[in-house]
Amino acid sequence: MKAYGGCGYGIFEASQDLVGYEYLCVMQFMDPDLFADIFKKIGDLWETLWQGVIEKYSDIFVFFRMGDDLGHKTSTLLDPDIIRQLILPQYKKVIDLVHRSGKKFLLHSCGNIFPLMDDIINLGIDAKHSNEDQIAPFPVWIEKYFDRIGLFGGFDLNLLVLEKPETVYQTVIEQGTLFRRSANGYGLGSGNSIPEYIPVDGYMAMIEATIEIRRRESVSFHPKSM
Repeated sequence: MKAYGGCGYGIFEASQDLVGYEYLCVMQFMDPDLFADIFKKIGDLWETLWQGVIEKYSDIFVFFRMGDDLGHKTSTLLDPDIIRQLILPQYKKVIDLVHRSGKKFLLHSCGNIFPLMDDIINLGIDAKHSNEDQIAPFPVWIEKYFDRIGLFGGFDLNLLVLEKPETVYQTVIEQGTLFRRSANGYGLGSGNSIPEYIPVDGYMAMIEATIEIRRRESVSFHPKSM
């Protein structure tokens, strides 16, 4: 069994924890030099932290993941140009470390970050999660990016919460075939992290349907095994 993960929060979320989101927004106008320095310093610290984790624990990870929620339902949480200038260069440090270790890099970022997706992909990410239906239905994510990165997620949390297990199962079976378009791999799962209020039966229906899709793919790839 292998793990996936990394060093917790990303550059932007760490800056919010440090000074608070509201004050961070004020700081970019009241003290722009300090505002820029915060991201640079966090990026330097993250580079050191990630280097240590990769050197000590790389063998137990199948890939590395960083989570950094850059947006909400309608837009990014900072101006896209600010994110491009001050935050994405710090991502690049971590991504390059991961790739030099021979591992893949997955970015988890909630929110409407479509204005930044080309920039983020150009940094060299290998895959993306989350892909929330409230931002765009999953087929939109596939249509835009299936030939450039792997896509993880696909099934909205409302499906798992509100629908009967048999409906969840059938929906995953029917829609799961869309993932096969991804030229860079995919991961079937929820569109965002699983909170404690998700019904166990609904969650397990998604898992069982995913196992069935994998079984069918294996049989179709190895017909003589039947």
